[in-house]
Amino acid sequence: MTERKRRRWVRWLILGGVVAAIVLVILYARCRGGWGMGGGDSSGTGKPRTAAEVPAADAGATRCALRLDAAGLSLDGQPATQDAAVEACRRAGKAEVVVTGDARFGAWEALRAALDAAGVEVAVRGVAPGAAL
Repeated sequence: MTERKRRRWVRWLILGGVVAAIVLVILYARCRGGWGMGGGDSSGTGKPRTAAEVPAADAGATRCALRLDAAGLSLDGQPATQDAAVEACRRAGKAEVVVTGDARFGAWEALRAALDAAGVEVAVRGVAPGAAL
């Protein structure tokens, strides 16, 4: 190998090392020491949260379970009218809604509007295709 080729390789190695060092500094700055390997509390310490550290709002939160399908609306597994379901969810403050693909067109929009008007926090799963969230 000639002197010229050796110098070119040395330059490329130095340049590669500098680029790698810059990338590592950027990653360290963005991750703040935590590399996201799981089991942590999002603070980067890696310690799992205990039950005492869970916020009170999440600890005992109750939600009413609604399901909207071709058969209609059900509340906690029992058939229900929209007014009764909205009132039950208003008392609970939160609703978990499952909307299947065979639900009547527009039924989800009407239910969502009623829940929003009652001030109910809604978590939606399985929205029918084309249904607006």
